[in-house]
Amino acid sequence: MSRRRRKRKRTSPVVNIILIAIAVLCFAFIITRVFGENDKVAEQDSLFNITSAEDAAIIIDGEQNEAFGKNINGVLYIPYETVWNDINSGFYVEEAADTLFMTLPDQTLTWTVSDPSGYLYKDQDGTYYISAECVSQYSNIGLETYEDPYRIVIDTQPGSGAYVSVVNDSVIRVSASKKAEIAVSCAAGDVLELLSNEGEWSLVASRDGHFGYIQSADIAETSVTEEYTAKPELEFETLGTGGTIKMAWDYIGRPEDNEALDRMMEGTTGLNIISPTWFSISDTSGNLISYADAAYVEKAKNTYGLSVWALVGDYGGEDATTGEILQSYANRQNITAQLIESALTYGIDGINIDFEDIDEQYAPAYIEFLREFTQQAHMNGLIVSVDNYVPGYTDHYRRDAQNDIVDYVIMMGYDEHTAYTSEYGSVASLPYVEGGITATLEEVAPEKLVLAVPFYTRGFTVPFGTDSFETETLFMSDQETFMAEHGIENLTWDAAAGQYTGSSEDQSGRYYIWIENAESLAEKLSLVDKYSLAGACGWRLGMETDDIWPVWNEYLG
Repeated sequence: MSRRRRKRKRTSPVVNIILIAIAVLCFAFIITRVFGENDKVAEQDSLFNITSAEDAAIIIDGEQNEAFGKNINGVLYIPYETVWNDINSGFYVEEAADTLFMTLPDQTLTWTVSDPSGYLYKDQDGTYYISAECVSQYSNIGLETYEDPYRIVIDTQPGSGAYVSVVNDSVIRVSASKKAEIAVSCAAGDVLELLSNEGEWSLVASRDGHFGYIQSADIAETSVTEEYTAKPELEFETLGTGGTIKMAWDYIGRPEDNEALDRMMEGTTGLNIISPTWFSISDTSGNLISYADAAYVEKAKNTYGLSVWALVGDYGGEDATTGEILQSYANRQNITAQLIESALTYGIDGINIDFEDIDEQYAPAYIEFLREFTQQAHMNGLIVSVDNYVPGYTDHYRRDAQNDIVDYVIMMGYDEHTAYTSEYGSVASLPYVEGGITATLEEVAPEKLVLAVPFYTRGFTVPFGTDSFETETLFMSDQETFMAEHGIENLTWDAAAGQYTGSSEDQSGRYYIWIENAESLAEKLSLVDKYSLAGACGWRLGMETDDIWPVWNEYLG
């Protein structure tokens, strides 16, 4: 029986060609997806996270800020908080008066929310905005605005970055991959700011605010930078002493303390400045308590050859804090006027500002006070110095802003351990002091930074059966008494702390002391030369022993 062979149906040549073409296209698509470049341009509003016609992206130093500006009828505004924190702390909004302040070395400018300039805007939620035009005009920054979408592009240190030129026509992508969407195209010769080099890809920012990744092979180093003309009229001049600062504070707690100057100066050598604690804020209007004394100034200058930098301290009442008081323009002007008048009346050479009660929310008012006061002080030839703790919980004091305003920034290198700290220990260990210096130098120029050292220490008592401890502030001359009373006989040199330490115990508890003396002072004062600081000062006269002065002179010259 024979089988019938089934006849094979032939495929049309045209169909074969179509199938082959489809296969080629599919293969090409797969290859492109896996190995090819994405030529899709990112949707621009999405790229800058813009969701409203009022939104304006803010790009600062190649990075988009979390906050958004506002587009009000084509005028772009930046939130005041963003301006103060990230762009220029010279602007200050006094909310009670709906007024924007800009205090310059020779004048103070103000604008209200109803001012025709439109420089200050307040939305329905009570949030303040400053126009990009105003920020640009009164800041030493680069600032440009762009449309589609609206964005404000800011360079806080124009010309200081690293720049590259585009070698070949290329693109900036939203991530470091050829498959990533395109943020913006670049033409050969375009100049970009180089934010970081990551091997095959480099993170860059374009002039118009786009930032992302470009292939490193498409860029090259260039000497071309962004052009910018600085505005020197915005910068405060620095009034220096022309030499090393060698200052000590003199505690004046009542008028008759002025009569003890001879006793305070007995045995001292190597000082060129004395700072009597003469002034403090007495009420919520900014009126001052004053212990200023003409005879003191005359003797300090003529007998001891000292300049006098009088200290002004915090408000000590319960009705407000110093920060709250400084919110008012009238209060700031009242404090300033009294200090300037006293300086001129008594022949004071400078003012040392020692406000230690400034909460973070009042930091802008504090910086504005420094600007307003320094303006008037410099007009009258007075040097301005400002006291700060070691960086940490007082970072909101904006040492970077202080550096741009005042003549000297003093770092109080002490109170590492007090009755209020969680642990007992040294008042000023060497790592604490040196760490404070290096941290402060991130914001303050070394030629403006003065190191304050302690002429005192603390004794600590830890009663058995408790988790607490008691403290006793000790003059250098009182340390021996504390050790004798508690049987501390053997001191050990702690090289890490840079001081001697000792302890003992009895039936009641344990006792600890970290000694401050000539040797520990030498360790601290050596940092003045190591970091090229402006000098040093000591808190306070009368606490020290005479043997510290040869060390003082050795390290300060």
